[in-house]
Amino acid sequence: NSFLETNQLIVHFFLNLKALSEVIKKNQIETIINFEVFLINKFIIIVMPFVNISEFNCANNKSMIAILRDFKKISWLSLDFEPKNVKKNNDSLIFLDIGFFFVPFFEKGFETMCKRAYITSHFFNSNNLKTYLRKAITEIDLSFLPNNTDHQEKFNIFYGEVNK
Repeated sequence: NSFLETNQLIVHFFLNLKALSEVIKKNQIETIINFEVFLINKFIIIVMPFVNISEFNCANNKSMIAILRDFKKISWLSLDFEPKNVKKNNDSLIFLDIGFFFVPFFEKGFETMCKRAYITSHFFNSNNLKTYLRKAITEIDLSFLPNNTDHQEKFNIFYGEVNK
């Protein structure tokens, strides 16, 4: 039997989510959705609190930086940072996606997540958003963005703020 045909993949995913859930609770993180996770009969059950949210629809660097700092604080990443996973909660932002693309912290992954957050913040309503988010994973800099010099400079400032 291969890894995918056994319960090992389910158990692995469950343990990953359990670790993430516990570190969010332990650090009292409010910018990433708090959740409980259970493994019942080969099913992973995720329970989240009701949160009054609205769609993300504006560039709010301060709130975006807070989310990224919290990810760094808990030493986890989401490699799927995009507008559909960020919602407004009152006057701040909250990251809601809990899934397969959560991984332990590594520096290059964090920089990529920050690039995707920057793109999310500035191009959330662009027709080219998905292309930009994909390129953020493979490209060294942001030269693929319109007015790329300006965006690279702005991203460097943004990234510096995240890492303060």
